[in-house]
Amino acid sequence: MNTIVYSEKEIKCVCWDFDYTILTVHTGGIVQDFIGEDGMREKMSYLASQVSPSFIKQFVYFFSKGVKQCVVTFGDSSFNTEFDDKNKRRVSGDKLVKMVFEAYVQKEGLNLPENVKKALIEMVVFGFLPDWRKNNSSTDEEKEKWRLNNNKNIHLEMSMKTFNVNNSEIILIDDDLRNINCAKASGFNTIHVSTAGYTSFCELV
Repeated sequence: MNTIVYSEKEIKCVCWDFDYTILTVHTGGIVQDFIGEDGMREKMSYLASQVSPSFIKQFVYFFSKGVKQCVVTFGDSSFNTEFDDKNKRRVSGDKLVKMVFEAYVQKEGLNLPENVKKALIEMVVFGFLPDWRKNNSSTDEEKEKWRLNNNKNIHLEMSMKTFNVNNSEIILIDDDLRNINCAKASGFNTIHVSTAGYTSFCELV
């Protein structure tokens, strides 16, 4: 396991990518065509089994240090639907992340402390797909904003406002080098995930 060290005084927020970072698989940002509640439970149970053990260990560590944590994903919350007349449903963004974590604490994470389970399920999720937002924006200003930010920087800026922190106090943990490089260029700290799922450990000293 690769150990990364940051100053405890400097890091106040960690932004986690979802696919290939928290998870060891890639959902494509959206899970769809559930066939009823049983199909949904089966799919979420599978995804819960793919949560990286190293992510859980790191999440608990950051939680114990009082570090704010959130998920930044290209899974767009606008894609969510309820069951249609064919008994199918589509889940993405914040809904997908929360459903996976709920399934995790009910099965894989039974031994986690209750306050950690609660924090995991209630993690803030910023779910936006820039290309989709650009193509569906109602104003030229909005379209330009999304065109210029086809990366995770808007997600990170929202985390800055939500948690009242500076870019130098945030770590982005992501498998996509484009997101990593754009974040670095904007003054954010980064950890690149080069495997299918997070396997490192970040220590705050």
